[in-house]
Amino acid sequence: MLAEKAARERAESGEAAFVPITLKASPVEIELPNGGIVRLPLGVGQAVLVEVIRAVGALRPWKGPKS
Repeated sequence: MLAEKAARERAESGEAAFVPITLKASPVEIELPNGGIVRLPLGVGQAVLVEVIRAVGALRPWKGPKS
């Protein structure tokens, strides 16, 4: 419970970021803010999927160096 509260406070303290999530039939794919993709097997449980989405949602968009 304390870990969830701390994670929520960390997430709310920074700039909000939208993380696009694309769920496909096979396999489950989650698009990361930097363009990377997390692929999970179809048999992944709901608890694992929720934790992955929670972790990805805490990421900040990648900003490349300015030219």
